[in-house]
Amino acid sequence: KERLEINDNIGIISSSIQIVTKQFRDYMMNNITEFINLRLDNYSEMLFSKDTKIYINNKLEVFLDDGEYGSLSGGEKRKVDLALSLAQRDLALNISGLTSNILILDEVMDNLDEKATRYTLNMITNISSEIDSLYIISHNQYDIPYDNIMVIEKDENRVSSIRYES
Repeated sequence: KERLEINDNIGIISSSIQIVTKQFRDYMMNNITEFINLRLDNYSEMLFSKDTKIYINNKLEVFLDDGEYGSLSGGEKRKVDLALSLAQRDLALNISGLTSNILILDEVMDNLDEKATRYTLNMITNISSEIDSLYIISHNQYDIPYDNIMVIEKDENRVSSIRYES
């Protein structure tokens, strides 16, 4: 009889934990989604225009206005990916108070037309003051403020060498 009573209590406790855990998870997801979307509004405006919005829903599906992520062009995906990465960085800072002092952007301007490249470079310039070290990996040189350029070249034997320019 005592064992049945204990099992009943364990069942009640387990059910209570599931309810609380689900409510807490839902609460966290709603707040995280809300925070990410606020940051995405800011980055959307810098990367696109005031009328274009990147956002995520509670299922963490990504949209650019009414277009689902999978239906976006290569350039749109590139800018959405950048905005999402920066919003996640902002979330980590907000939650933990820690920030990364380095940001590496690999081929971030690929698939972008001239206007989109200009918007992206403006945004990178705006956020660069928040970051100690910013590395942009590219086959092109862009007109943005920098301290040094690190050029990596391969010789005919496919051996890489590094050259620094100020």
